[in-house]
Amino acid sequence: QHKKKLPQEFQINVYNYSLAHCLFHEGDYEKSQKHLSMVKYENVYNKLEVKRLLMQIYYELGLSEELLSLTDTFKHFINNDKLISEKIKKVYLDFIHLLGSAYKLKISEHSIGDLKNFIKELDNIVTFEGEWFYKKAEELGQKRSALNNRTVS
Repeated sequence: QHKKKLPQEFQINVYNYSLAHCLFHEGDYEKSQKHLSMVKYENVYNKLEVKRLLMQIYYELGLSEELLSLTDTFKHFINNDKLISEKIKKVYLDFIHLLGSAYKLKISEHSIGDLKNFIKELDNIVTFEGEWFYKKAEELGQKRSALNNRTVS
């Protein structure tokens, strides 16, 4: 509804990115990915944000190959881009690290100690989507409890 208030050249991009972000947080990952694919990079920061959200979508959808490939190429992009400040690079690289750690826990039968280490690491890192990572940690804890209950039964 506020799209028309933006300069015309930004309207479609902002609309698609914003809708992708909303759909992601509503759990509609496929539609989110569709709208994200329509975003054109106007600058390096648009590209960073689109790739970050795309990695989260791949995580949620369990797309291992896509996630691993994107995180690898994204790391190289961040490290090699001269326009990105060191502070911003660190925040994105920390995000990638946390996402990788969360994904390893997601696909494995992790111990409670592994989960506690992840949460401790999360507590000590300033990154994007911190609340989302805590939600993932909670889900991983529930998975761990379900595995323990299944083993006991």
